[in-house]
Amino acid sequence: MRMVFILAAAGSLAACASAKEQAVEQCAEQSAMLPDMVDKEAFCTCITNEIPDDASIEEAEQVLSDSASKCTNEAIQGAVSEMTAETAPAE
Repeated sequence: MRMVFILAAAGSLAACASAKEQAVEQCAEQSAMLPDMVDKEAFCTCITNEIPDDASIEEAEQVLSDSASKCTNEAIQGAVSEMTAETAPAE
């Protein structure tokens, strides 16, 4: 899965809205590129949740970077669990 796009977007955060608001908006826009089996809302919540409301752009970028691996793993595990549940034989 390609989750790197979120990190690339962090570099384009501007000063017009809070860094957290911008990160949330950009994640929501870019999550359309994620596979359908990924819970896009949960992924964006995971990756932006730790950003303080008053974070600077640099702080927000650091949180995005730090959260990316954990949230990507969670998204993959969720997608695999969903696929496994769909293919499990009915009892």
